[in-house]
Amino acid sequence: MATIALYSQPNGKLQAKLPKSEIYLKDVEFEWMPSINNHDIHRIKLSEFRFGFSDLDLAYHKRDSLISSKITFSGPNLALKGVSLSSKVRSDNWITNEKIRLLQKRELIPRQSIELITKAIDLHLIDQGSLPKSLNELIIKNYVTMESPPLNDYSWRYELNLPEKIVAKPTQINIVPNDDFLIFDWQSRSFQINPKSDSLYNAPLADWEYFFELKEISQNYTSKMEFEFDPQSLEYDLMMERGKFNISGASFTALPNNYFKEQSKISLPDLTIESNDMIINGLIDSSIVIHRINGRFRVRNFEIKIPEGIINEPEVERILENLGIWNNSLMIRLVEMEINMINQFTGDYVLRFHTPFLKINVKGNMSLRQNGFIPKIRLNNAVIQIHPISLGVKNWINSWEKKNGKNLTRKGGTVIIKLEGPIENPLIWY
Repeated sequence: MATIALYSQPNGKLQAKLPKSEIYLKDVEFEWMPSINNHDIHRIKLSEFRFGFSDLDLAYHKRDSLISSKITFSGPNLALKGVSLSSKVRSDNWITNEKIRLLQKRELIPRQSIELITKAIDLHLIDQGSLPKSLNELIIKNYVTMESPPLNDYSWRYELNLPEKIVAKPTQINIVPNDDFLIFDWQSRSFQINPKSDSLYNAPLADWEYFFELKEISQNYTSKMEFEFDPQSLEYDLMMERGKFNISGASFTALPNNYFKEQSKISLPDLTIESNDMIINGLIDSSIVIHRINGRFRVRNFEIKIPEGIINEPEVERILENLGIWNNSLMIRLVEMEINMINQFTGDYVLRFHTPFLKINVKGNMSLRQNGFIPKIRLNNAVIQIHPISLGVKNWINSWEKKNGKNLTRKGGTVIIKLEGPIENPLIWY
């Protein structure tokens, strides 16, 4: 006679409902002055903060070996209003540091050239027993060549006044033809520092005022989200019908020594992210698969105000002049991306980048292979339309065509470029 014992596993069920849950703060103020540096002071103000969920429905079921979890909710909804952060800090002047960086970049070629010339002079002294009278003598005797870097840069010329010094002078094709000479002292084997450089390197600390202002951040989900999770397979599903995130009235200002001509400012009047009809599936510890989504990212009227000290630098001045910018503000009127994934394998997209000096529109289809955290994307029938507005941008495009021996396809004044293939290395048709 055989006896068979049967063991039944207990079943479980958990269900919870929460109509509304919210964190709310109003008229928050905070001030901090560090003990290490009594020059610094920081203030934070917040008019209103809300964060919460609604219509939360949690369900957990266990039957035999099967376990299922499901959460349905509206949210999270976020509202942040009237934010301001201000700081007064004594620190290095980043404008001065940037001017030093640009100066060092301009001096890189002549410094490298003089170092090369110095080595050639030493060899000439060993071989000939005398110092050369000119750079031309070193060239004739094959101690240096003007056919290779850095001496093939003809924006500088060099004079040998030995045994006192070597002088580098900018030519008329130099970006700063009337700039100071660069002098190398032969006796000390070092570069002399001119008054302009000396004033930059020895600039005092600046009293900075930083101010960040934010009118409002809002995040709203006007429909319910569903999250289902299987703890045995670590698989989850996320579904959302409609959601929107918005930043409005954001700006950051930096003012050194209360000198308004050197004020920097970044303004972001409007940033919006929208997503509709989203379905995502994946595993907690590995992959994620987007089955469907209709989304949009948009920034309007993003503006950067450049301080006068940077604008007056020749490299920056030339770039802004080519872009047709005659004031100290760089404006981006529109950055927009729209994406519509029909299923996990295919979708279409639209990109827009509009400025006062250039407009770029991109439209096309894509196919995806989502077999890991980073999907493989292939572009199909992608068309890029580039419409140059400023004369400088038109000249850049024409110069590129001449340099590369290409004739870009045009429709009126608009350049047409087509792409096809893997996004990391597509085929390009001009």
